[in-house]
Amino acid sequence: MEARPLSGTGWSAAPRVLYNRRMVPCHPGFFRRPALAVFLLLLPWLAACGRGAGSPPSPSSTAAPGGPSVRAQAENLLRRGDPRGAMELLSRYSDPKDPDIAFLLGEAALRSGRYARAEKAFRRVLASRPDDLPASMRLARIAFLEARYGPAREQLDWILARSPDHAEARALRSRIRLRTGDLNGAAADARRWSQLAPDAAEPLRILGAVQRKRGDPSGAVEVLKRAVALDPADLPSRQELAKAYSEAGQPALAEETSREVARLERREREVSRRRLEASYHRVAAIQALDRGNPSQALKSYQDALSHDPENVDLLLEAGETALKAGIPAVAEEYLDRAVKLEPYRPAVRRARGEVLLELGKAEASLADLLEAARLDPGDPAVHRSLAKTYGVLNRPEAEEEAALAADLEKGAGVPPLAGPTP
Repeated sequence: MEARPLSGTGWSAAPRVLYNRRMVPCHPGFFRRPALAVFLLLLPWLAACGRGAGSPPSPSSTAAPGGPSVRAQAENLLRRGDPRGAMELLSRYSDPKDPDIAFLLGEAALRSGRYARAEKAFRRVLASRPDDLPASMRLARIAFLEARYGPAREQLDWILARSPDHAEARALRSRIRLRTGDLNGAAADARRWSQLAPDAAEPLRILGAVQRKRGDPSGAVEVLKRAVALDPADLPSRQELAKAYSEAGQPALAEETSREVARLERREREVSRRRLEASYHRVAAIQALDRGNPSQALKSYQDALSHDPENVDLLLEAGETALKAGIPAVAEEYLDRAVKLEPYRPAVRRARGEVLLELGKAEASLADLLEAARLDPGDPAVHRSLAKTYGVLNRPEAEEEAALAADLEKGAGVPPLAGPTP
């Protein structure tokens, strides 16, 4: 802002101020009235605010030209297990009235334990799409986690009336019915759940608990033995089986099962202790990465894995960090271990495919990346890597994959999110 005197008298001789890029004359009393002076001098700023200057950037402006959209970035953060980062990104740079954005925001809030915020977001989804079953399912889960069983049942009844074979809804309603004493309803839901998920132990555990509560401990024993056979590490099934043995008049088997439960509990406590130790080193690794020091981060990941060697999350992050540190051979070792432990995890397959390409193993890279794309077809990063691999192999699919990645990065569709909700 500028003021300078002019020659002459009257208004023509008054000081001038720079107003909206023009020199405007002011009365000589202008500067003797501080309040008026401040008001008039602030007029350009006020006018700019009225036109929207200083407002936050629109969602589309947050992504660099050709780069991923905010929605694609949030999806990637969720896939990588960073729901808080996704929630912050969506809250700051996106339109919460968009039902797809609202769904992602709700998912991120739910996975972060922010249940009230998640519920608000999913209700916005239903305001735009009243028949959205995934949003309704998440509202039911939130109500269940908060022990509001009545509202949860209402949502689940509505979902199952429209989709009777919705396995997650069957599972959740079965748990609620058992907790609220509706034994017949719990058994009916658990039987159908078991048909939909024949490898799951929990529906059989619920059926065994129902049999025991009905006064048939011998029948409960037979069902619960099947549950334990399906998942020997499932503590609740073994605990229920010990009770059933005791009530069926088989104290020796009850005591033996209780000893096995105690052994498994000790092992779980030891696993928890080792994971806690590993988490300290993981935090140090993340801090080193934030400082731009992948070599130091890799050392911290090695320390973390010494405490928790079969943690797939740690193996994945260590492999990605080794690649950043310029040691792809070490990255391959970590990711080979991760793939052996969880061969159907898309992020692990994608990471190993990228490392194999860096090592010049394009054909092996292609196999991993194609599997990652099959497991999670909506991840744009997979298609970017596929385009690069096809390019190295001089195959025409490179352009198609690059175009698909660009469409996904622009938010052309909301792909399914990896991993269950809490």
